[in-house]
Amino acid sequence: MLFWWGMYLFVIAAAPAYWWTIFEPVVMTLLFFMVSVPLMDKHMMQRRADFSEYKKHTPALIPGISKKRFY
Repeated sequence: MLFWWGMYLFVIAAAPAYWWTIFEPVVMTLLFFMVSVPLMDKHMMQRRADFSEYKKHTPALIPGISKKRFY
């Protein structure tokens, strides 16, 4: 996801007239959160019985950080 946002920043720095290319990183981010993460969660729920408890305490984007820090 960060790769696509980085590419967008390079495009804007090189050619500001291509501001409309914001749609690519936005679409990739939406696909990540609406397709990739749910599919992986479903897969992990089938493979690991304790995954639902792990999911309650761990954010989807940065797994090493506890959700307690954000709430």
